[in-house]
Amino acid sequence: MVALVSSFEAQPSLVHSVGPLLLAAVMDPSELTATLIFDSDLNESVFDRSKITFTFEDIPNQFDSGAVIDGNVISGPLNFLGDLGVNNRVVYDGYPSGLFGADGTPVGNFDEPFAANIPVPLSAIYSVGNAWIDVLFDRDVFINTATKTDFNAFVIPNQLNVQSIVVVGGDTVRLGISIDGPSAGPDRVTYNGKVDGIEDGGGNDVPLFEIGIDTVP
Repeated sequence: MVALVSSFEAQPSLVHSVGPLLLAAVMDPSELTATLIFDSDLNESVFDRSKITFTFEDIPNQFDSGAVIDGNVISGPLNFLGDLGVNNRVVYDGYPSGLFGADGTPVGNFDEPFAANIPVPLSAIYSVGNAWIDVLFDRDVFINTATKTDFNAFVIPNQLNVQSIVVVGGDTVRLGISIDGPSAGPDRVTYNGKVDGIEDGGGNDVPLFEIGIDTVP
């Protein structure tokens, strides 16, 4: 992925009066994919892909139909566009109708550089029989200062209590869990994004994230 600038948390230029704020934008030009991470959930039913442009080496790209919203993350493949654009940036110009927060507030326009080479969560799977949640990342990570209290997990109809955290297979953070009473959901695992909590081998921090959970027996 492209390492240009650090974007571990929202910078002053990202502060809008409306909607979820962009925390980080990561583009992988070799795979032609991209990921956008916001500070809160998005409305998954409204997504105008034509309003988000990624430009790398003067070639603009947009999400194609395979890109999806999952909680506070938009990710998926890109398509090349024909015209030149501002280099090494992601631009959204869809306010007030292209993207919305889960509470219905529109996402404000933004024009920001790509994030540093941050680890990105790709999926979370709750194994009921094994009593754990596996959060898969796009690369190997290790636990530095993060503890079990930095995570929250919910799977309808229950809130899950995180009992332990460990890395398995290099790229997966495994959360040992127990049932901790009823919850209204939604099915999500969240991490608070503490500095130096979970990192890759280059010292790039895993940012704040909230991602949907798939449940298996």
